[in-house]
Amino acid sequence: MKKFFLILLLSSVIVTVFLLWSNNTKLTPQSGEQTLLHNGITRTYVVHLPKDNEKKQNLPLVIVLHGGGGDIESIQTITSFNQAADNNVFVAAYPQGTGVTYLGKTFGTWNAGTCCPPATTNDSDDVGFIKDLISELHKKYAIDLRRVYVTGLSNGAQLSYRLACELSDHITAIAPVSGIAPFDGLKKCQPQKPVPIFHIHGTNDPCVFVAGGNCGGCFASLTSALGLESQPHIWLCSDLDSYLKAWATIYDLDINQTKTYHTDSLDCLTYTDATNNHPITKCLVSNNGHTWAGGNYGPACKQPDSKICTVTKEVLGPLNSTVNTTQLIWDFFSQYQK
Repeated sequence: MKKFFLILLLSSVIVTVFLLWSNNTKLTPQSGEQTLLHNGITRTYVVHLPKDNEKKQNLPLVIVLHGGGGDIESIQTITSFNQAADNNVFVAAYPQGTGVTYLGKTFGTWNAGTCCPPATTNDSDDVGFIKDLISELHKKYAIDLRRVYVTGLSNGAQLSYRLACELSDHITAIAPVSGIAPFDGLKKCQPQKPVPIFHIHGTNDPCVFVAGGNCGGCFASLTSALGLESQPHIWLCSDLDSYLKAWATIYDLDINQTKTYHTDSLDCLTYTDATNNHPITKCLVSNNGHTWAGGNYGPACKQPDSKICTVTKEVLGPLNSTVNTTQLIWDFFSQYQK
């Protein structure tokens, strides 16, 4: 049974794994994992400090959450947030989700409420972990607690929504990418204050549909193509518009959207109020699948002609290289502080 569970878990998250393979003078750059003891469990994370940090304190913090089955190493490659941190002078942190470690890799997931196992089945306190991580980074690097931002891909996006509900007093803004959390979590969502939301989603996402429905089925296609038997975790996800309207209602915003940005590849609409202090912006990237626009397909495509790369592209859909998701997110984040 244990072996079966391991195979089931690994196969159900394998697509994401392939995708995602002090206080005074100058801060010391970190390389390699650091640890934090939370609720008796050793959690790991990586911090990237900007190159231009001479005698600078109170830098903004961007927490980047990997997708389900991912790890902290590969999400750095996919998003290029380290380069963005250097260019824009902020601290980037990459926490690791919980899961099975196999061949030196942790197949991590986040407890976003109803998704995703094993974090949900183990009731992993990821909200508490992120809260402790923020405190730890403030002690080590004197980050600016008024400017703490969270972004995440897929399951990481779902956790960012949960953090906006339950940790709004610590989070300044969130930017979920290609992830819609279940409505169930919103029934209990009572943030202490509204957290600005910048949601980015590919119009051709075959894994988490913009129109909603049974999400996650794309993972079965990949594992099947690789000759693996699996029963991937499939969840019922809301359509994106209804989900964001629910958030707009929580924030007491005008539920009529205003077009705020448009290019051939990008359409952005915003829910706002008279103050424009806590908007909710939805950006749809055309010709983009369950991918990080402007990023890459990750380690699966280190060899572009390999079978795994071909299958990954077919299953996850197209990648729009004309939209720089990472820079768009930072441009949004940099507008806000508590």
